[in-house]
Amino acid sequence: MTPTDHIVVSAGKAPKTSTPNSVYEVSRADGTKSITYYDEKGRTFSREDYGQQQTHGSLGYDENGKVPPHEHRIIYDDRGFVKEKIYSVIGSDGNAVGPWMTDK
Repeated sequence: MTPTDHIVVSAGKAPKTSTPNSVYEVSRADGTKSITYYDEKGRTFSREDYGQQQTHGSLGYDENGKVPPHEHRIIYDDRGFVKEKIYSVIGSDGNAVGPWMTDK
């Protein structure tokens, strides 16, 4: 995927839809960051979160008391409806570490 746009803002949340094949990054003053990726139809398909203060699911906290870096993925069915939402811890290389878990 070659992004057509890479937008960086300092606050807020990424929109659910955007320019196809684009990236929307929120880099906050407190050091937390979220990077959202959009597919060829402009739908969110992946979001990476870094440095969050509050955990969710079974992520827990790292040695610094922060939520470990993790990725959320959205999988769509053939009609374009959300089929599944999953998440996994990501390593320093940006790849999933461990199992993908259902995001409820």
